[in-house]
Amino acid sequence: MTEQEIRKVADHSLAMAEKFQERCHSAERLLSELTYLPWWKFGKRKRLREEFEDHYKKFVSVSFTDYLNTHD
Repeated sequence: MTEQEIRKVADHSLAMAEKFQERCHSAERLLSELTYLPWWKFGKRKRLREEFEDHYKKFVSVSFTDYLNTHD
């Protein structure tokens, strides 16, 4: 690989890591909102729980090894 190709791959990896971190932070915000929500707001609690579970399954529980193996 040339130096330019290595930099391109490194930049792509860095961008993936930054997006993963942003998604983890958004999952953390959802979870903290869910934690501090009063119990009597059960409708909003249910919606937040579903939103968190969808978000976690879609973005956070990603296997980078599987991703990299499929894109090589």
